[in-house]
Amino acid sequence: MKSQIVPHIQLFIVALIYGANYSIAKSIMPEWLTPNAFIFIRIASGAVAFWILAPLFGGNEKISKSDYPRLMICGLTGTAMNQLFFFKGLVYTSSVNASVIMTLSPILVLVISAIILRTRMTTVKISGIILGAIGAGLLLGQKNFNLDNDSFIGDLFILVNASSYAFYLVLVKPLMVKYNAMTVVKWVFTFGLLFIFPFGIADAIQTSYVVMPWTVVLRISYVVICTTILAYMLNLFAMKKVNPSVVGAYIYLQPVCAMLISVFILNNELTLEKIVYSLLIFIGVYMVSQPGFKKKAA
Repeated sequence: MKSQIVPHIQLFIVALIYGANYSIAKSIMPEWLTPNAFIFIRIASGAVAFWILAPLFGGNEKISKSDYPRLMICGLTGTAMNQLFFFKGLVYTSSVNASVIMTLSPILVLVISAIILRTRMTTVKISGIILGAIGAGLLLGQKNFNLDNDSFIGDLFILVNASSYAFYLVLVKPLMVKYNAMTVVKWVFTFGLLFIFPFGIADAIQTSYVVMPWTVVLRISYVVICTTILAYMLNLFAMKKVNPSVVGAYIYLQPVCAMLISVFILNNELTLEKIVYSLLIFIGVYMVSQPGFKKKAA
């Protein structure tokens, strides 16, 4: 029973971290950091941290040569491409638009899993995805989502980010079955750093760090430590026990977590509508997490 609960606790913490990340990351760019510099700092810090932490968690396994191409693609989709389009998108669009578009990820994960991993899309799981999408849409619909010309390019970037992350969740699953989670994440970030290096190194070097207020440093630290290192670790640990569709479904909880933060920390109003919409999301996640996601016969 404990082994079934722990992954969901881990994924809830990840949703809580990401729920705050939209506004925090947007408040840093582009005034204090360019998107390219921010991404380079984030991925480089993650790569160093995971190589240091990996031996402590048994992540010093030898990788089969045949698995390096998949790790490279995971590094591209799960770190470099994913974060590049996310941070670029946040510059041009609002955090609300970004969180709405990211709710497409669970649907994309379910479809991609069926195509690549040949997993069955059960009626319960499809219904859970739809219910979660409805709840997320209603919850976020209270915040003036818009798709105008000024934000279109940013919205498009976030959509690419959501698609990239969905591919990553599906592609990394076979590696999670074969290797220790820390072995996988250290290589994913290493390859991600190689991909992002040409785009971010110049901006990272030219940034004036000494003039940054301590509040900005704290926000950057949150994105690096919590959103990058902690969130990726917890996501991978959870994926050892659950399917990619479950991990994807927890994206629906991000707006709920953002709401909880606004209520309990920022003292914003908690309405009956918000509670009902959040319950729809929780029920949807529960339905997606139910057993029965079996492989098709060859």
